[in-house]
Amino acid sequence: MSDVIFPFGPPIYIGKVGENVLQELDARIEETGGKPEFDASGQLAGRIKKQTHLDDVISDTVKVQILNHCSTFYEKTAYQKIPLESMVLDSIWSNIQEAREFNPVHQHTGNFSFVIYTRNDLEDLSVEEMQDNEYDNKIVDYDNQKPLAGMIELFYGEGNWMNWTSFTHVPKRGDILIFPSWLRHTVYAHYEAGKIRISVAGNVSFK
Repeated sequence: MSDVIFPFGPPIYIGKVGENVLQELDARIEETGGKPEFDASGQLAGRIKKQTHLDDVISDTVKVQILNHCSTFYEKTAYQKIPLESMVLDSIWSNIQEAREFNPVHQHTGNFSFVIYTRNDLEDLSVEEMQDNEYDNKIVDYDNQKPLAGMIELFYGEGNWMNWTSFTHVPKRGDILIFPSWLRHTVYAHYEAGKIRISVAGNVSFK
């Protein structure tokens, strides 16, 4: 089950990956975490301590499933199929996001960027519960101030009346989001001590 939405000019793909993909990603993140040779924290945009390269440890089976989602995205937006052999997974890494860690606004390389969520301890909280912290709980008017904690947000265009320029999403385990790699996006901090959100992100290019 997947969908492609058009909240603004560039489309966004929202789908689900299989449990076999999640289990492999869980295992690879556990195996590589804390090992200096896989550390990616100094090479990525995130203000996140635990970021890990996964390029050399992900199976071809998982790579093919990611490329299949990209192919479906392309078919639903460009209305034509693209062979899997025409695409390549450029890079893939994990982010273990603890309280107060965040990803600033940034862009990626390649043609498609994706993010898969393997764990989100906040997914059962309502938006109001996530905003119940000393920074967000003062928001009383969602027309002028919007909730941010625990969200991923994607941006396009310039703000104006009757012009929607951003899309926010509260991730759940198994979600996969795909979007054009140049699309600006950010991941906001959450403030629940002891709660963790784990994502696997990467870039795909046409050969």
